[in-house]
Amino acid sequence: MSNVAAKLFVAACCAVSAAGISIIFGRVTADVVPRDSLAVLLQQGVAAEQRGDIAAAGDAYACAVRLYPHDAATWTHYAEYQRFYVHDDRAAEASFGRALRARKSDAQSRAFALRGLGDIALKRRDDMTAIQCFTESLDIQPLPDTHRSLAHTYGTRGSFEQAAVHAEAAVALDPEDAIAWLLCASMQRRAGKNKSAEDSYRRAMALAGCDADGSHTGHVHCCVLLNAAGYHAVCGDKDAALGMLKKFFETPNHRHLAREHFMSDPDFAELRGDPAFVALLDMHLP
Repeated sequence: MSNVAAKLFVAACCAVSAAGISIIFGRVTADVVPRDSLAVLLQQGVAAEQRGDIAAAGDAYACAVRLYPHDAATWTHYAEYQRFYVHDDRAAEASFGRALRARKSDAQSRAFALRGLGDIALKRRDDMTAIQCFTESLDIQPLPDTHRSLAHTYGTRGSFEQAAVHAEAAVALDPEDAIAWLLCASMQRRAGKNKSAEDSYRRAMALAGCDADGSHTGHVHCCVLLNAAGYHAVCGDKDAALGMLKKFFETPNHRHLAREHFMSDPDFAELRGDPAFVALLDMHLP
């Protein structure tokens, strides 16, 4: 074990001790592990993400996979952390694979793992593999995240009707999903439903804890700001789109997207040749 890994494990074990798990000489004795301790660990990780404490989230998920290596839920949470926050797609892909092969599994974990593999394939521009993964994911269990990923995929391919179907499905499954509402807003705008689009946009920003201009005092998911920028770009409001993109680039997790994403995203089609847009990408992306 490397020094970094050792420190991570020690920190994780300390975090778990607070949840009631006894650590003896760096090992966990199976007879003292509470039955609900895995759920506690995962809840700690999610709560840490929501308050923007990414290090604490990583500690919780790293500890979960060490203590419960045969449970698919541990690997899906850890994989998403690796993909989104550590920006290590190779490690995330391996962890999603572990989730699919886990001895103790459930439909939601399998569906989420396939969705994650689809997102990684999409990042490699392997749309066909991505769509196949997303479709298999939905066959196992419909998840709002998967419908959002498909909405983005079809939107990028210019298949806006299919994109709208999946954006609306995501909202139907989770009406509290701000990103799904932003996708709906963009699709409604493209369909000429301007009033509905504006209502969806304002609802999304309120759910995310933002003002309409993206101002916020708490932690806001970076993809809320990104999709809000896309909505303004679709509306033809260049200044609002660039302002929201600046807020997106101020978040620590904007690195999960490469320059190619912005140059291929149909939401930003009208801005691709704009000097201010290009300068903003040059400032933050290789």
